[in-house]
Amino acid sequence: MVKVGVKKVVAPDGKKVKLKPFEDNFHLLTYLQYFDGLQESGATFLKKHSSENYRLTFGFHCLGISPILSEDELFTIFEGLKAFNDLPMGETLTLHFGSFNDDQQRQVELKQQMDSVESDELRLLLGGTAKRIHELTKAGVRKNIFLNVYVTYTVNQGVEAGKGDWADRCLAALEKGWYQATGAYEEVKSRAIEQIILEGYLRGFTRWRRWLSNQIGLNITPMTLDEIIEADYRRFNRFPRSRPMPYITCDVKAQQLSEKSTTLDPRTLLLAEEVPDGQRSFIKNKGEYTGVLVLADKPDVPSDDPGSSLFYLLDILSKESLYNFEFFTQIRRGNNKLLKDKMNSVTKQAQNASKEAAKSGNVDVGASIAAEEAVESQATLYRQAEPFHTGTVVLLHRPTQRGLDRACADFRSYFRRDGWMVREEEYAHRIWLETFPTLMWESLLGKPFNRHRTYVTEELPRILPLVFNRSRAKKGFEFIASEGGTPIFFDLYQRPIRTGICAASESGKTMLLSDILVQSLPYKMASTVLEVPRADGTGSFDALCDYLPDHCAYVDIGNFDKGLNMCEPPDLRGFSAKQQTERLDAFKKDLVDLLSNMVLGFKPNPALNINPDSVHSILGLAVNAFYEDIEIRQRFAMAFQKGFGSMEWRNMPVFTDFIPFCSLERLRLPNTTSDILKTLDYIKLRFNFWRESSLGQFLSRVSSFRTDSQILILSLRGLNNETDSALLGSIAYNSAVRRSLSFRDSIFIADEANILFDFDPLAIQVGRFFANGRKSGIRVMIAGQGLGSISKCAAADKIFDNMDIKLTGRIFPQSIDNYVQVFKYPYELIAENASERYGINKFERYSQWLFDDKRLIPVRHYPGSALFSLIANNPSETAKRHQFWQQYQGDKVRGLFELTKQFAS
Repeated sequence: MVKVGVKKVVAPDGKKVKLKPFEDNFHLLTYLQYFDGLQESGATFLKKHSSENYRLTFGFHCLGISPILSEDELFTIFEGLKAFNDLPMGETLTLHFGSFNDDQQRQVELKQQMDSVESDELRLLLGGTAKRIHELTKAGVRKNIFLNVYVTYTVNQGVEAGKGDWADRCLAALEKGWYQATGAYEEVKSRAIEQIILEGYLRGFTRWRRWLSNQIGLNITPMTLDEIIEADYRRFNRFPRSRPMPYITCDVKAQQLSEKSTTLDPRTLLLAEEVPDGQRSFIKNKGEYTGVLVLADKPDVPSDDPGSSLFYLLDILSKESLYNFEFFTQIRRGNNKLLKDKMNSVTKQAQNASKEAAKSGNVDVGASIAAEEAVESQATLYRQAEPFHTGTVVLLHRPTQRGLDRACADFRSYFRRDGWMVREEEYAHRIWLETFPTLMWESLLGKPFNRHRTYVTEELPRILPLVFNRSRAKKGFEFIASEGGTPIFFDLYQRPIRTGICAASESGKTMLLSDILVQSLPYKMASTVLEVPRADGTGSFDALCDYLPDHCAYVDIGNFDKGLNMCEPPDLRGFSAKQQTERLDAFKKDLVDLLSNMVLGFKPNPALNINPDSVHSILGLAVNAFYEDIEIRQRFAMAFQKGFGSMEWRNMPVFTDFIPFCSLERLRLPNTTSDILKTLDYIKLRFNFWRESSLGQFLSRVSSFRTDSQILILSLRGLNNETDSALLGSIAYNSAVRRSLSFRDSIFIADEANILFDFDPLAIQVGRFFANGRKSGIRVMIAGQGLGSISKCAAADKIFDNMDIKLTGRIFPQSIDNYVQVFKYPYELIAENASERYGINKFERYSQWLFDDKRLIPVRHYPGSALFSLIANNPSETAKRHQFWQQYQGDKVRGLFELTKQFAS
């Protein structure tokens, strides 16, 4: 690291001026990249000017603590916070919390999705989502919130910080002098730096990671090299980084280092766009103005309840009017003995002042209070609490100075007493520099005046920004947290998860499911939806299917004039030969199960006197013979090649083509017994029965819809008895499995589950999906109006034991106890979902939900304006939509665009 220092430069007017490079403010030598097996972590390597003191700064992403906690969870958290007593001496811990109105990354993702589809109709829906997110961001409703934790490992003059006495330091100095005299200093210094880099990971990083994760109990993820560089770079620049940074790579297991160098110093590369302009009361950087506020005194919490201390900052930092700010708290462990001596001195001074006042007949109230507080502080230290030196700073960013002044005044007003939070008016630029723990050596608020405040262990939570809502996932379907406004991602597009959605009618459930389906289309996923139509025959997804006919197919299973080919295999043309074999075998296995149920019924019947194993075995052989038959294979191949609607498609093999394969001639059994003949006769009897029935004929026709449609809506009309519902459930299950085998990722949704699950066979099939669907990449979702009937269905255990995500909307007051008993929700929390104000906000057009992914987060769903116009289903909205369809007949994009404008106005 080269420090240029102050130089005299001739200005344009001929005068000489003194200038100092901005880079000289920082102590960065280079960046570090560690590889420990498959785990990567990053760090910065600092060197104090004019000394051989080195520091490594590591970073962690922190998920934070959920604002909704049980008493047991709260107790566990406070027990974990006591581990601050073990904070390494001589090291610093910096918490960097930020909240910004920024949707740039999300807009890039949505733009990529729009570019990946060819349909103008679909682009309009996706564009509506992007527009809504941008509007919410601009209004301050949607904010990106993060918490990064930075920790240090310091070596002073060859001795680890907090260790060694004056003798160790003298020996280190003598050793340095010897090497300089013998000319071996540079080589020894190089080896020492390599050792510091390696030990920084082994003794610093690993210790901090265990301490933060195991002792404190935080959910942390190490920051990689790129993430640390980007975190530094974004604080100076508006646009993405284009030039590489120098760094050193360390293979921990091999103990080898390699350097990636550049011609420019990393400090110069960080200032790619402009040099920040530091003023007394603000900093101009990235085209905006930054104000600095300092926590000047200990804030008083509203009550003695420990929870009030933990949630103190949440109540302030989550305000909707607060945005584009950063909150820093830096902590260093103090000397317990020195503080005890100081408190003892303060106590004696206060007692003496009180005695002197008493001699003169006066009462020194201030001295008495000071004595009591000092005694209490000493008592706290003797109760195994430790002192900590802290600095707390807030940075506010606004595009104008006037806006910054107003924002600083507003932020100060959020604190209960004047003087707790003050704006720095003299050397704001200096404090701003100290908020870079990865670049600066000096502590926060340490110079030029020591403005640290001393807290004991039990007081620390009130200045720790640990409690906030944060999404576990980084991508997916987006909700917005009701408190704090951070995006909460439901990552069903990235991984196969099982979900339960419960909400009363007119709570936004159909809008939510439609939005999930629409946003699945750019991911090339297949979705199968079971729904129960309304009494008038209409369905929840009719409008979506009519608008997107190229992506969505609607099948009324109660309309037996149509067809659903149960023998149609998955389309495996995009898979390797091995994958084709594996997926076809999986399909055949499920088809055998379906056929067995058609023969034996869906409930055991001992009176049949037919061996179920024999039935299953014979059908397995028949299915194999059917799909290995050359003619059958050719007919399937030609049907897929020519596509839906072609002559070859209409000639695709169906159930009636399969029945002849259940014969001795086709099976070629080596030994036949009377039992086998009896079983074969019974199989053919049952198949002939199904062939003549309306439902059997429905299954014996080629599919009358595009089976490669990404969205398939199966309307289960006519569920009147157990037998039909069992077969329909098996058909739906079989169709979903076939589609999951044709597509690498798929979604299965059972809408109106509280009605569907009245039929045990349907519930059992969905239960199988919850238990086994993840293996096939199937995302399983059930949606219903209530939890009671679902919790009592035949597959309740399989469903609830495997449910990853729970979404609860508006519920009825009488059903609160069900959620308390089944989901173990606190009564006070779930009772909010039954209040009159819960549900749909008609003015701002969002629905409210309780999102449960092991963290309880109240969230809002904001559908895009175009989707809202398309799906809104009250009578007046439906009538208006039909009016626009007729007016713009043949131009759905223009019609929906104009309808959206009408709804918006």
